[in-house]
Amino acid sequence: QLCINYANEKLQQFFTQHIFKLEQDEYANEKIAWESISFTDNQECLDLIEKRPVGILSLLDEECRFPNGTDASFLDKLNGKFAKNKFYATPKRSRTSFIVNHYAGEVIYEIQSFLDKNKDTLYDDLLNLVQGSETEFIAELFMDAAAQAPAAAGSSSGGAAAPAPAKKTVGAQFKDQLNSLVATLSETTPHYVRCVKPNKEKVPEVFTREMVLEQLRYSGMLETIRIRRAGYPIRFPFEVFFKRYNLLAPKGKGTDMKAANEMILESSPKFDKGSWKVGLTKVFMRDHMVHMLDDARKERLHVYARKIQSTFRAFKIRQKYLRTRAMA
Repeated sequence: QLCINYANEKLQQFFTQHIFKLEQDEYANEKIAWESISFTDNQECLDLIEKRPVGILSLLDEECRFPNGTDASFLDKLNGKFAKNKFYATPKRSRTSFIVNHYAGEVIYEIQSFLDKNKDTLYDDLLNLVQGSETEFIAELFMDAAAQAPAAAGSSSGGAAAPAPAKKTVGAQFKDQLNSLVATLSETTPHYVRCVKPNKEKVPEVFTREMVLEQLRYSGMLETIRIRRAGYPIRFPFEVFFKRYNLLAPKGKGTDMKAANEMILESSPKFDKGSWKVGLTKVFMRDHMVHMLDDARKERLHVYARKIQSTFRAFKIRQKYLRTRAMA
């Protein structure tokens, strides 16, 4: 469970930093002045788990190397090292567990069998068996593990065999694989799809509010929204913005799309200049600015609609009058 939550913590940091970097790149590409936006960084929690030589995984490996190491002695080390760490705590009514404050909330870990599970490596004969599988996929799964197996052959001159390197523990292997995954992701352009379970009953069109909110919080979506809202979350390409709002400033229909859009945004004293920015190809706005523009657009459309209606009514009345006069 610790490894699973460690992976979630690592991937959550990658996700948050990726979203934050996208924001930075967007502002930089559009030449928009970038103000520092703070975001929740879980690096301290990751340091608690993975930092060398005093992270939880490092201390666990260290305790596994001691002949007399036990789960209890490992827990004593954790309590001594991290007593003042805000991401670490000890339950008041338990002496066999510890708490890690993950980004998704507190998790209690029972210390029982921690050392045994961390030493849980494959026997050499079993490793050789699966590596020799005729199924290529199965064999490839254990190539890395086979490479860690101690070498039994000595020197070619018949000398003593070289000392075998220590096998990596489960925690060390997991950490290496996770870092490799993050390194691979960093070289790609990731896209995220967040799945939300709406209810426990698995029925359609039913959303349990608390359940959905909890998933959004734990998946980092609320933090992502907060980062977006801290800047200018609403963005329109120049053409789209002009097509929708050009009726607010009819005189701004020039060939320079940027200048025309700026005229629209400056058309009313209600439009606070701190609520919008014009980049090289897009208009950036805060939420309330969009609502104000839409309200002004609706009001202008109502004015035009009334003008069309009154003109049409006048036309009908005049036609009726002309027909009546012709019949007199």
